[in-house]
Amino acid sequence: MIKSIENFLNRWGIFIAAIIFLLLQLPFLHADPPEGVSWSRGPWTDEGLYLSQIRNAINHGHLNINESDCLLKTPLFSLLIYPLFLLFGTKLMVARCFVMLATLATYIYVISKSKKHLGWIFSILLVASQFYVFQYSHFAQAELLQCDFILLALFFYSKQKQTALSTRKQYLYIFLSCLFIALSYYTKISTAYLAVLVPLVFGAEFIISFLSKYDDKKAAFFKFIASIVFTALFFGIYMLCWYMPNQEAFELFTGDELSSVAGFSFSLKDYFAMLPFNYNILNHDNKLYFYITYTEIALLIFIALILYRNTRKALRENASPLLFIFLWLILEMHKFGYHYLPQRYQIPTIFAACFMIGFVFDELSKQITNVSITKGTFIRNVLFYLIVFAIGNSARLYFTSYNNRHYLVQEMNDYLSHYDLKNDTIIGPWAPSATWESKSYSLPIWKDFYYHDDPINTFHPHIVVSEKDETDSDSAYSKQNINLKAISDSSKEFDVYLWKPVIYWLKKPGK
Repeated sequence: MIKSIENFLNRWGIFIAAIIFLLLQLPFLHADPPEGVSWSRGPWTDEGLYLSQIRNAINHGHLNINESDCLLKTPLFSLLIYPLFLLFGTKLMVARCFVMLATLATYIYVISKSKKHLGWIFSILLVASQFYVFQYSHFAQAELLQCDFILLALFFYSKQKQTALSTRKQYLYIFLSCLFIALSYYTKISTAYLAVLVPLVFGAEFIISFLSKYDDKKAAFFKFIASIVFTALFFGIYMLCWYMPNQEAFELFTGDELSSVAGFSFSLKDYFAMLPFNYNILNHDNKLYFYITYTEIALLIFIALILYRNTRKALRENASPLLFIFLWLILEMHKFGYHYLPQRYQIPTIFAACFMIGFVFDELSKQITNVSITKGTFIRNVLFYLIVFAIGNSARLYFTSYNNRHYLVQEMNDYLSHYDLKNDTIIGPWAPSATWESKSYSLPIWKDFYYHDDPINTFHPHIVVSEKDETDSDSAYSKQNINLKAISDSSKEFDVYLWKPVIYWLKKPGK
């Protein structure tokens, strides 16, 4: 009986897990982002913001790259969504489903192609159930697609380590690893720091080869050179095909906008002062605490494994991707010095941490199994229960979110959809998220951003969507002596989590 169950799970387990993943996601597809998913307004506004330019292009026949910096930062994300919007309409559900299904497809691919390697299974179970990752898996934003590409880069890196492969195939997998890292920052420029990851890994392997009589130093050197060439190639493609044709638009960024993109002050003193502060904040986050603790333990075990001579040899023979994961995690840690560190910035870091945990404990169990099968099994059981504990905590957060779903952004859309606004302009940072149904021309407005001086007379909007205190636009109106209440004949306020966006119906000229 037990053998039959094992055979059934071995054959159908991935498909059962995929169905469970989809069933858990479905209740949230129409809902607002849940309370606690971020302290910033990003999850509520950015789904509309980052796709507003291609929606405007499809609905109004003109693509304007200067409407905001969103398209500049997310060229591949916009390119992937564009044909789907053409086929199925400019609907939020279309973009959300694409991100969800692309993420699920990535999980299935790497598990099945890794021959159900326990390191991959444990890691994906950990990361897919983590609260922030789970929620962003159905948001129409670029972060999960970025991580999907990084996972594929990691997967192909591990594939090239298989010694039975021909040299040509090894270089093909290095090429693919570099390609998928590039696709990550093509999707959104925020992961550009990972452009150095693959050369860094092969550079480390080349240095390590001098410490071992088993390694082929010449092969390690040429792999390192190949990784540099491929990385430079894809970075050059980005510069030639995207940055240089849009250089003027890129240069329109002000100093404040660059700081917002980078997320930290340019003062090194301030940056280092933020490291312990952010670490303390993250450690008090009940959605991250267990993951941080597990990661710290995994890092200590990894260092111990590296110091153990037999393990170093085994890591090479087992085609372990731990060096890639470790250096990925090290690169992610630079974010701890950011002055602005919303949860969406942490998504790639959470991925790196979860894979560090999964693969370290899997490798530890292998090493101990070589000494004692019983002890090795014990370690795997410990990892299993750690995962169960983390998933149990995530399940508690899941049910809290499920029972407190809200549809207030949808209410804003429903409210505006009752009017014929297709040919009208609606402005404000909340405008793109409020106009999915009305298909109005939407334009986010921020103070000192591009050509947003005197926005009322420049864009002649029918409606302005702004928070009461205008913090969403850095007081773009009041600082230009524009009193939205005075120039409106009516308004409607919505209470969306921590914010109160107001829809102002502007008076018609002459009134």
